[in-house]
Amino acid sequence: MAECTIAGQQDCGSPEAIVAKNLDILSLTEMWHHDTCDICLCQAAPSDFAVVDAVRESQPGYSGIAVLYSSLLRCCKLDLPPTTTSEALATRFKVSGSSWLLLTIYRPGSCQPSSVLFDELSAVLEMLVTHGCSVIIGGDINFISKTRRI
Repeated sequence: MAECTIAGQQDCGSPEAIVAKNLDILSLTEMWHHDTCDICLCQAAPSDFAVVDAVRESQPGYSGIAVLYSSLLRCCKLDLPPTTTSEALATRFKVSGSSWLLLTIYRPGSCQPSSVLFDELSAVLEMLVTHGCSVIIGGDINFISKTRRI
């Protein structure tokens, strides 16, 4: 199962922890799953939650992103421009007449950031802002600068 930390506390990636923390949405990276029906996703989500995911196309079973969300929310997965330096999953949520986008990114820390990474992220963000609503960005981006970890 994926490691999950919220505000310095481990183990939020279980149904019990999601319920205990009263979460409506939980974004997970490095899920190591093969498809939406993978057992790790089924066991992570409470019974009243739905899952949208993105499997690493080049290596199913390695890494991967999932967003677990309350079935009370309306959610759809958005198509994104292709990326080679990171994994990304964009979802659009609607509730009570308002909507927002959630962009979850995973970038391996073993690779140095390159200009290609920034070009790809720019293309993704440029596409998302055309939706005309707020964009929330999260995930495990693994940027390391010479002076501090970002």
